[in-house]
Amino acid sequence: MHYSIGIDMSKRSFHAAFDESTVSIFENSPAGIEAFFAALSSQGASKDDTVIGVEATGAHHLLFCSRSTKAGLRVQVINPLEAWHVIRASSLRSLKTDSADALAIRRMVAQGIGHPYVDTDGTLALKALIVDRRDSSGCARP
Repeated sequence: MHYSIGIDMSKRSFHAAFDESTVSIFENSPAGIEAFFAALSSQGASKDDTVIGVEATGAHHLLFCSRSTKAGLRVQVINPLEAWHVIRASSLRSLKTDSADALAIRRMVAQGIGHPYVDTDGTLALKALIVDRRDSSGCARP
């Protein structure tokens, strides 16, 4: 069986849509990510047949993506603008809800939308340096 999972990530938590009726909330922390892995395992999902879709959210998704790929899971990162267009086009609702967004991201990854997460510890460290420099100077410098 093939599993597509949608993740709506925020600073403190993330919503994970395991199927069309199951959306669980986890803390966006190492312990919360481990709890997600346990829930994934209890669903019967394996590394070979699971694709996780995560909307890129500044730096909030990086810990989850890094830990997931190190655990051998396949992670697809979805451009937030693309996600916004798909969610907006597929819904008449005017209020944003994390559970509904996780379900929409799940459907997007099932359709093959997104690109593989490939950052390494080195590229993450470089991104952190760039953010630090930008924050201390007020703008990015070459």
